[in-house]
Amino acid sequence: MGRADIVAGWLEDLDEPDTWSFEWWIVREDAGFVAIEGRTKYPSERDYLNLWVVRLDDEGRATEFTEWYMPRPHED
Repeated sequence: MGRADIVAGWLEDLDEPDTWSFEWWIVREDAGFVAIEGRTKYPSERDYLNLWVVRLDDEGRATEFTEWYMPRPHED
């Protein structure tokens, strides 16, 4: 799967503007590797935790990207 395939997949499942929020922070950063944790929230009560592992080349460009996400339970 190449970049064009990834972009096409994202464009098939767009979120409307201003219908979500996203916060992120770096968990770990080493030469050639970054782990990022995030949280995506929607007003429809959907709420997800995200974990990204990004491998970088010598110029800091991503060469690999892996994402895991899981829904958070709804809190009443």
